[in-house]
Amino acid sequence: MRTFNLGQDLPRAMEHGRHVIQGFSEVMYSRVLDRLAEAHLPPGVLTPFLRAYCRVYDVDVAEVPSPLQDYRSFREFFVRPVRAGMRHVDNAPARLTSPVDARILASGLFDGQTPVTMRIKGRIYTLEDLLGTREAQGPIESGGFVLFYLAPGGYHRFHSPVAGSLTGVAYLPGTRRPVNRIGRRLFPDVYVTNRRVVVRIRAAGEPGLDVLLVLIGAMGVGRIVMEIGGRPMIGDGDLEWRARPDPPVTVGRGDEIGHFDLGSSAVLVWSGAGKSTILAPDGPVKMGAPVVTLGTRREDA
Repeated sequence: MRTFNLGQDLPRAMEHGRHVIQGFSEVMYSRVLDRLAEAHLPPGVLTPFLRAYCRVYDVDVAEVPSPLQDYRSFREFFVRPVRAGMRHVDNAPARLTSPVDARILASGLFDGQTPVTMRIKGRIYTLEDLLGTREAQGPIESGGFVLFYLAPGGYHRFHSPVAGSLTGVAYLPGTRRPVNRIGRRLFPDVYVTNRRVVVRIRAAGEPGLDVLLVLIGAMGVGRIVMEIGGRPMIGDGDLEWRARPDPPVTVGRGDEIGHFDLGSSAVLVWSGAGKSTILAPDGPVKMGAPVVTLGTRREDA
């Protein structure tokens, strides 16, 4: 019987798996899943499926606003809101709140170096690559980032982390690879190669504070859907686009901006307003909870 050599066979197996997932996820899987998610199924079929989904992915059914039998498609269930009053948005001044329900996977502060970099799970990413632009070449003297991972059973709408003016939206086409633990191992550059939407917000009451919310698609994610100032904007397809609302759209802290269709991850980036303290360096967090305090210095224990 052939023995399995961990040192030699595992890298080859991972490389083979990477190519299989790459071809499968970006062509067949995404199209099939998109159609299945959109299909209107009879309650006798869809409701048992949703019950099973809730069990497997630990959905908090107490937050689901409607009975499962009322949903007409899996997509309608996936992008559901939460029951009224289930989220509290922290309104303390000089704070950034979580834009999503998620688990924080990585966070860090910028140190004024060029290029601006982020360390995520032992790998270095540049802010320029994440944003798909060279506008971020200069050093950022004060600021940082927080990376959020949205679990399949969670709430998949995203919200403004600060009150201010929404000044720009950009869609960057790309791959649709998995962003879970296995996907990140097989595709180390997934955060800067997957399709993503970048939302820019100039904060109110904090001079010089700019906030970016980078919404990253995942395996099977066909669209990232937003509604900016009553205008629907959809991140989908192979053509890049950028939009600058004129005049900028006023948003409140915790205001809903849009939702993921079947995914994924988000990166909160900020610059300006002095030194910052990251309040929630890792672990689960709910939308509206404080994650960053601005204008303070980290205190050593």
